[in-house]
Amino acid sequence: MDRTSDFRSFLPGIYPVAALLVLAPLADLLGLGWPLRPAESTWRFGALGLGFGSLTVQVLGVTLAMGAAAALGHRRMLRFLAFGSLTVGTLLIAGIARFLLDYGQLRDAVPAAEQTGFDSSSFRALISATLAVPVLLALGARALAGSRDTASRATPDWREPERSTPSVIPFPHRRHGRTR
Repeated sequence: MDRTSDFRSFLPGIYPVAALLVLAPLADLLGLGWPLRPAESTWRFGALGLGFGSLTVQVLGVTLAMGAAAALGHRRMLRFLAFGSLTVGTLLIAGIARFLLDYGQLRDAVPAAEQTGFDSSSFRALISATLAVPVLLALGARALAGSRDTASRATPDWREPERSTPSVIPFPHRRHGRTR
């Protein structure tokens, strides 16, 4: 077994790691935000803030899964991840708008002594979400484009595809290893 096949045999193992990176923060968020109270601005603000804080890990998980899918030529998986990334990136824009509206409503209720901490944690969450939007949209667009031609580029053993013309151009004055 050569190094290339060793690497290829390792790639499917990245999928469970990527799933863990994406789903574990969602489980934490669900545990912390239960019971769901989306009508309350304090609950929405806290849930969005916690969710925004875990985006870096989740984007890393999606990126790992996309890389494995592209390397293995799993076009359907790459397309699924692309649409998921584009959907989440678009929903984040609405989430950021909702977060800002709730921030404006809740800031006045925060005691003056705690406003600095409230502002800094809100700003950190907002920066994470704002940076994740273009990353997710770009990843989704590139993965969607890659899912269209991954099958034509993937080769069974991850080497260069065979060429119909030789890669070495023979010299005309040499024949069968001898010079004239």
